[in-house]
Amino acid sequence: MVIHTADLDTAARAAARALLGEAFADFTDHDWELALGGLHALVW
Repeated sequence: MVIHTADLDTAARAAARALLGEAFADFTDHDWELALGGLHALVW
């Protein structure tokens, strides 16, 4: 699925944030803010 950040529901946004936090130990809230905006490809 390809979706714009603004169209992500709360659960999908939280799951993506959690995944990045697990994948990158030093992933910060600032990094997350930079990742928002534009289109995202989600593969579950």
